Amino acid sequence: MSTEVRYQFFISSTYVDLEQERKKVSDLILELNHIPAGMELFSADNEEQWDTIQKVILNSDYYILIIGNRYGSIEAASGMSYTEKEYHFALEHKIPVLAFLADKDYSVSLDKSPREDEASYQKLSEFKDNVKSTRMIQFWTNKDDLTLKIMGSIVKAISKYDRPAV
Repeated sequence: MSTEVRYQFFISSTYVDLEQERKKVSDLILELNHIPAGMELFSADNEEQWDTIQKVILNSDYYILIIGNRYGSIEAASGMSYTEKEYHFALEHKIPVLAFLADKDYSVSLDKSPREDEASYQKLSEFKDNVKSTRMIQFWTNKDDLTLKIMGSIVKAISKYDRPAV
């Protein structure tokens, strides 16, 4: 029987514009012999979307926040994007947050990043400012840079935070 510790990492970001980045991060987590969790891994269920998200975050040891250039889908009850709501939920439940923000030079093709309205851009800016002022963050420029920075942060987080192991 193996005594190797495996941690679960919840990956939070907008989806359409960061689909490739999420895949690379998920693959990295698997290569490190840990467990990725995120909305693309959810199965069909009768449960409300937010209820499912909360359960998965609570079952995760770490929360990885990736912010690109979109605010994303807004959850009706709170008026916040799911990504921002997930972030606040993770903080509220004292799950260690590893935060990564797209560098100002990062860009994505328009087909991967549909135009958002001005209110969404304002909310994204406020969300980024909040994260930058309350967390240690790393900026990333492309999916390879992001993956490298996440790998380093995972290694440090595992040695720094005492988390229950799966």
